[in-house]
Amino acid sequence: SVEGWGQPFAQEPCLSLANLTKLETDAICVGHLHRRNETRLPQGVVLLNPGATEHIDFGEESLPCGYWLLHCQPGQVQTEYVPLPTQPMRTLELDMNGLPPPAEDADDPLMETLLARVCEVSQQEQLLRVRLTGRLPRTRFQNLDLSRLLAQGSAGNFHCQVETDHLTVFDPMSEMLVGFGVSFDAGEELQNISRAIAAQYADNETEKEICCLAAQRLEAAYRRLTGGGRS
Repeated sequence: SVEGWGQPFAQEPCLSLANLTKLETDAICVGHLHRRNETRLPQGVVLLNPGATEHIDFGEESLPCGYWLLHCQPGQVQTEYVPLPTQPMRTLELDMNGLPPPAEDADDPLMETLLARVCEVSQQEQLLRVRLTGRLPRTRFQNLDLSRLLAQGSAGNFHCQVETDHLTVFDPMSEMLVGFGVSFDAGEELQNISRAIAAQYADNETEKEICCLAAQRLEAAYRRLTGGGRS
């Protein structure tokens, strides 16, 4: 790496500009870094890095690739950058937060929606990364067929990989949203949480009744544990 060109957090050897200016030469060519760069040192020496001739990692989709052509004369070097065409590379982000919810009494369109998005961007010579992001309820996650998604991407592209590092799976019943403020009284707090959960199912009488019965059982168990009464 070269001072000022590499990543500041990289733990690797680095060529200092102070040492490079001591070299008696007309041009200094370095490698290693994927991004091309060029500068002139104080004594007029050209310092350059050609960068990559092909995209190496995902995230480099917009990185120019090519090489430097040097026109050398005694005591003088002129540079010319020659770009090279690269293999298509693309990252497709699929945000689960923006997907339409499944309709009642109908199959979940989750997979059909994701497969259609992959098909839209596929190219036979392309390197494709499919990145799933956002939040997905556990019930819908069970309908997510990652092997099928990878197969679709591999069939339509030169290479495909599926990433789920940024995908969060959650259980709606465990997300106890409290809309009544937080109390230091544990019994009161349990009642607040129970009401908040029941309010989420206000439009479904069956689910609402289940929540109320569960709240009653929870309150009775709490009273037994704290000696507040018997049931």
